[in-house]
Amino acid sequence: MIIDIIVLSSLGLALIFLLAWGMHSELRARIEKPKYLFQQQVNNFEKHNQQLTEASGSQKVNKVKDQRE
Repeated sequence: MIIDIIVLSSLGLALIFLLAWGMHSELRARIEKPKYLFQQQVNNFEKHNQQLTEASGSQKVNKVKDQRE
């Protein structure tokens, strides 16, 4: 009996949440905002890392050229 109450209340709350998420775009944007912030941070990290890699790569090339001379 208690298990039925727990399951039914969980399903009810999930249904209420899905309806609210589907009907209110502001709520959907608020819920999904962390996902987009994280993706932006990953993109910024990769861009910064690529710039550092390119900069260190050009320094290595210049260092090799200096050693040859």
